[in-house]
Amino acid sequence: MTATANGAGLGSGSFQATILITPSSGPAVSIPVALNVNSVAAPNLAAITNALSYATGSVAPGELVSLFGTGLGPTSPAGLMLTPSGTVSSMIADVRVLFDGIPAVLTLAWDKQVNAIVPYTVYGNRDTTVQLEYQGVKSAPMVVPLTPAAPGIASLDASGTGEGAILNQDTSLNSAANPAEVGSVVVFFATGAGQSSPFGIDAIIPGSTMFTPVLPVSVSIGGVNAPVLYAASAPGLVSGVLQVNAQIPVGLQPGAQHMLLKVGSVASQPGLTVLVK
Repeated sequence: MTATANGAGLGSGSFQATILITPSSGPAVSIPVALNVNSVAAPNLAAITNALSYATGSVAPGELVSLFGTGLGPTSPAGLMLTPSGTVSSMIADVRVLFDGIPAVLTLAWDKQVNAIVPYTVYGNRDTTVQLEYQGVKSAPMVVPLTPAAPGIASLDASGTGEGAILNQDTSLNSAANPAEVGSVVVFFATGAGQSSPFGIDAIIPGSTMFTPVLPVSVSIGGVNAPVLYAASAPGLVSGVLQVNAQIPVGLQPGAQHMLLKVGSVASQPGLTVLVK
């Protein structure tokens, strides 16, 4: 007995087919069947930016980045997941991001945006090849230059500009209605500080061990140097997030003052402010 099949239709969707069974004796038998075919299109990776400042151009080891495009993941956003061992997962909702073939930690997976942390293991390379994989299908590779640092500070409205997401010394949120005292300490969070000492470890949530940037860190507020009291990993937050505690310089005028973070010779995005009284 032999069997053959034929049908019409290409790609995804439903179509009709016929199975023809030819027994060793007797007449052939045709059996109509309905077939459902699903194919997954390759993700379209369009851009990679700093996840806090949205700056483009290059990435740094340990930097939290945003990948933009279409077909990158599920239609409903899925957030950070922990593995059974307590590390941060490199796969969310069938999405992976590969840097030189190395799976990156993910904090968000969505159809139009995926957030990943550049592996510390790419440190020392001139560039890195990035691919996004969804349901086993990879995007076209994108080659991105690597830089020692690419700092970006979190803003209050997640736009990358305007009021910073800054805590006053009493841990209350800095705002126009709740400005910081001159001489007090403010706390803010950033990413893109590059390699650390000890050597950065992917996928962990740092606790008591301080991972300090190997490059010097400085802060200016209102164009005046703001003494940095702490610049290292943020306890309880995923590796790659930098916590900075800086003192508001004496002599500043009340109101919104521009704030910049510099790691090595690279400054964070312009247009971010802290409120001073």
